[in-house]
Parts: sequence; C-alpha cells; structure tokens
Amino acid sequence: MAGSVHLVEQQHNAVDGPRASGFHAWLETAIVVCLGGVALCAPLSTKGAVNCFRAAAVLWLIFLCTRRRKLLPQPLTVPLLLFLVLTAISSAFSTDPFLSWGRMRTVSLILLAIILGQAIRSLRQLKLLSALLIGSCLLTVMYTGWQYTFGIGVAAAGSPPALASLQRFGLAHGEIIRKLAGRKIHTPYDLFAEPLPSGPVELAFWRETPNALQPFRMNVDAKALRAALQGPGITLTRAHPPRAQGFFKHYFPFSEILVLVGLLMAGLAVAGVPDRKLRMALTLAFFATAVTLALTLTRISLLSLVVGALIIAFTKSGNRLRWVSLAGLLLLASVGAYWVQRHRATPGSDPGTEYRLLMWHDSISMIRAHPILGVGFDSIAGDWQRWNLEAFRRFGLHSHFHSTPIQLAVECGLPALAVWIWLLADYAWFLVRLRRAIPPHDWFARGLLLGALGGLVGFVLTGFLQYNFGDAEAMVVFWFIAGLTFAASRLVSEPGQVPATNYLP
Repeated sequence: MAGSVHLVEQQHNAVDGPRASGFHAWLETAIVVCLGGVALCAPLSTKGAVNCFRAAAVLWLIFLCTRRRKLLPQPLTVPLLLFLVLTAISSAFSTDPFLSWGRMRTVSLILLAIILGQAIRSLRQLKLLSALLIGSCLLTVMYTGWQYTFGIGVAAAGSPPALASLQRFGLAHGEIIRKLAGRKIHTPYDLFAEPLPSGPVELAFWRETPNALQPFRMNVDAKALRAALQGPGITLTRAHPPRAQGFFKHYFPFSEILVLVGLLMAGLAVAGVPDRKLRMALTLAFFATAVTLALTLTRISLLSLVVGALIIAFTKSGNRLRWVSLAGLLLLASVGAYWVQRHRATPGSDPGTEYRLLMWHDSISMIRAHPILGVGFDSIAGDWQRWNLEAFRRFGLHSHFHSTPIQLAVECGLPALAVWIWLLADYAWFLVRLRRAIPPHDWFARGLLLGALGGLVGFVLTGFLQYNFGDAEAMVVFWFIAGLTFAASRLVSEPGQVPATNYLP
C-alpha cells in the first residue's frame, strides 16, 4: 500500500552500494557474532559482555577504515557524543584522574548503542539479538528458581545457646555451609552421608553482609563439627540466598537487568504477536521475571517495573488491555510490596534512607564549589579523606550519592548533567515518534520500541534513588536495547526504497 511504513529486510547493496567483499563480509558477520556474545553474556557475566563489546568495537573500526564507508544516519548523535566529551574533560581535570578514567570504561559503553545501530543489517539479526538477550535473562530466572527450591547449601538455625557450640567453627545463625572437605553440600544429609578424612578439613561457607553473600574458608575438625551440628536445639535446613542475585555478587545490579529485559518482554507481549503460543510464552516469561525481581527485595526496582509496564499498557491502544493490565500490575505490585516489606522490615529507622539524605544534603555545597567540571568520577568514594561528608563520618561507609542526577552533578558538573537529561529526553521522544510511524502489523518493531520506552521510564525512575549509571551490569543492557531501537529506526522504510528516516537531533 502506497505511503505505508514497513520494517523490511535490508540488502547490503541497498544501503552500502556494492556487496561487501569476502573479507568485509566476514568482518560484518564477526561483528554480529560479537554483539550476540554481548546479548548472551549481559545477564550472566558483565566481564564477558564488555569483552565481547570491545571485540565488536575493534572489528567495526577495522571495517570502517578499510571499507571507507560513511556512517549511516544515527539517532541521538549530538547528545551521545557531547556527553562523552564532557565526561572525558571532567575526568582529565579530576581531583583523582586515575580513578576517573577508570570509570570512563563504563561511560564508553554508550558506543555499544552506536555500533549496534550501525552494524545490524536485517530484521532477522534484530530478532536474533533480542531473543538471545531475553533467553539469557530467562536462564538467570531459572537459576534463581533452582536456588530457591533445590538450595545453595545448608544453614544452621536455633537459639543463641544452642548455636554457641558452632562459634568455634566460625559459624553463626543463618550462615550457609557450601562445602566440607571439598564436597559440595546441598542437603543436611550430605553433611553426614560419607566418612571424612581424619584431621583438619576445609569448611567453606557464605556469610551475609550488607552488600552481598561473602565466601569464607577455614580448617576445622570434621568429627567435632558434625557432633556440634547434631547438637540439641540446632535445626539444619536447605538454604537459599537472602536476596536473589543471579550470577552476580549483588542483588541490585541483578534487579536492574531484570527490570530492563522484563519490560522488553512486556512490550513484545502486548504488541500484537500473531502467534498465540509466542504471546503466552512472553507473558509468562514477564511474570516469571517479575517474581524473580521480587526475590531481590529491591523496592525501587519493583516500582520501576510496575510503572514501566503501566506505561507500556497505556501506550498500547485498546481500553480493555489497559484496564486488564492495570488490574494485573496493581495485584503484582501489592503482592510484591507485601513480600518485600515482610522480608525487609526492620525496627527503628532505616539507615539506608538516613545515609542517602545526608549525602544529598552535602551534595549541595559540593555542586556550588565545583559547578562546571565537578570533582571527577569516583573521586568521592575513592579519595574519601579529602571530603568532609557527614554520612562518611557517621556510618563509616564510603559510597556514592544514591542518585544518578546528583552523582553526575557532583562528579561531572552541571553541563554534563544537562546533556544527560537532554540525551534521555531526546531518546524518549525518538521512541515515541518512531512507534507512531510503525503500523500495527509490524508487531516486533512496535514491541521493541514499547519495551525500550518502558525500560527508559524504569531506568530514569530508579536513577532518582540509586546511582544506576555507575552499574556497568545495567548500562550494558540499557545501551544494548537502545542500539536495537537505533537499528530499527534505520530499517524503517517506504516499500522498495532505501531507509531514509533521519532522527538526528
């Protein structure tokens, strides 16, 4: 139909002129394979995802230099590059440049969105990379389910007098025994099933700390330990993580990834998938991800998921879907809030909130003192003796400001914060405009954009109360999804024509 807009498969000769040579065709394939590695590794191993990104970046630069191909129209070019420049200048003039340039590795992940937008050549590749990201996230969901059913070790519980006999082995209430004499422990039976060698053996256990489960090892007398564990008043049970953390060492970055990928699932599920089985699978995957998110006991992430999903539901046309989604999400939010409150309720004041408010109060004077370039990335916590911060003195914890806008204003200056706000606002407007340009039957493109829009809302909401910009785990996924939308904008075209949609700001 004349004038309609479609997401179409692009041929190399339609975009780049003559078909790529064998070497350049190999380079293009290798770049997509590396990007696939990013998608697979992002929810599992941030180090693996970053290494795949770096490999893709090197191959992409080789491709550009040897082919002499001009860059394709790129959304958000000006704010993306300007933010990189301003943060680099701030790092160069930082009070501790070594620490600041280290943080620039996380900032440089912005280039992931640009490479994805330039390198993806077809709708098939777009779908494949999205499926790899979703599938990898679901692996973490299943792994968390395994941890909470099969268990991760054995925990000892009981009254303080009963547990006193375990203190000489370094064990306390709730600590999780993982290995004994090199044997993995999954059930209480495993502690007593087989004879142990005489003499000291190694005991490996996990201890809960404010940030994560920390591993500990020590040599113990096996017979004495077994006798103590069988003492009166001691109960041995299968243990699970106090807060779900997937394959990471901390629950919060894990929760951020669940929000971003979960909302991508939600966007695809409501976008009019023609295959009913696929629609049901995406819906179930979203709710399984939401349940896993609740197990992280992270309130702001759960709220971000609900708000992002509401944005998706109300952006998608259809009053029935809106109200059904609203009812379902409110029920999910209520159950999740009850679960989190039950497992996180503590008597007295909330130290986390008090710490956050103190940091915010001290940020005002720091911004006034360094309004243009800030003090440099990571110079607050890394060189904490330099700053007279009340929260550091009172709590002894040298952390960040627990807010992305405040952290950027303090460390990079007000101009960098202004560009960051411009970048996010321009990204939101880009997603809204592009979604309106795609007809309903192009369900995948619409779902991708809906999921990205919901994820953006969740990301911004989380950023008000957490420094999520500093979490490389979340930023890899955030910029990866942004790159998928950039590629989708390039693949939007009139039937039979070269994509001409230009979303440069």
